[in-house]
Amino acid sequence: MTLHIRAWQAGDEARIMESFNAAFGEQRDADYWRWKYLHDGQALAWLSVDEHGRVLTQLAAHPVRWQSANGPLRVGHAGDAFALRLPVVAHGRTMLKTIAAFHRAQQAQGHLALLFGFPSATLQGLHATMQALQGDEQPVRRWECAGLGLSEMESVRGQGPLPQGSLQQGVPVRDGLPSAAALDTLWQRCAPRYALACPRDSDWVSWRFVQRPDVRDYHFLHCVDTADQLCAWVVLRVLGGVLWVADLLWSGDEPVLQALLAACRACAAQRGCARMALWLQGDATAIAVLQRSGWRDTSAAHPVRLFLHCYDKAPQAAWVRSALYLTKADSDLI
Repeated sequence: MTLHIRAWQAGDEARIMESFNAAFGEQRDADYWRWKYLHDGQALAWLSVDEHGRVLTQLAAHPVRWQSANGPLRVGHAGDAFALRLPVVAHGRTMLKTIAAFHRAQQAQGHLALLFGFPSATLQGLHATMQALQGDEQPVRRWECAGLGLSEMESVRGQGPLPQGSLQQGVPVRDGLPSAAALDTLWQRCAPRYALACPRDSDWVSWRFVQRPDVRDYHFLHCVDTADQLCAWVVLRVLGGVLWVADLLWSGDEPVLQALLAACRACAAQRGCARMALWLQGDATAIAVLQRSGWRDTSAAHPVRLFLHCYDKAPQAAWVRSALYLTKADSDLI
């Protein structure tokens, strides 16, 4: 069997997803790949293909523009790396060669400061044969909170979305996605609070949650202030019987975040979820509010870690890991 390692070419998407589905037991189509890797122009992907055009391995990344006080930082979020379980792939070290080709190309082109992701132990080991990934010693910070009691859950289960303008601790909480203009204004207001973050503006929110073709059960809640201006929002999704706070942006006003967390608790009860969870690091003020609101750090119970592969122009990896505002929406796991 003849194998060829090369960059992605237009039209590869369907064959990539055929092999992706075989490797992961999924049923996603080419629209998923296009949504994820082509939304910002040229895809960053390297593949190995056989003489029949079958894709045997892939390492892909989509560009992300992090924002910091020193200006924008163009990075890549690696995801969906796979290798088909075939003798020719294993014996030929094909996945390792695919990874090496990807990194050589990015190093030569100089478009990315670094590559980040949440790789499996197998991928960590493959990288280590070339250059060890720079990873957190501790897992990504995960927080959990118990929902309402059984009797309270029964009283609200199945009631549906929150009524428009409902009050949580005296703060108006509304159901649904805010307008693009409101999202952009809030991000501009919040951005200085974060040392390093992926911009939560309307373009990103639309791409990440609204346009995603394989998920249709995201739920948006948001708060407004006394002037009817957006001051916080969350994105929720139920996975495995747990209500996940997939993403969160807030103005820094503690009563607002407390109200939004109380609304999330009510939503958990409506969906019969006894627990809520989120990833959150890079926002010490929000973490303090979580702790005062009964959330506890359960990071030690899960193995997910943030890893970086830094190129020549990358900032210090230790600073990135400590400064980055990170939620589960910064991964592809929700």
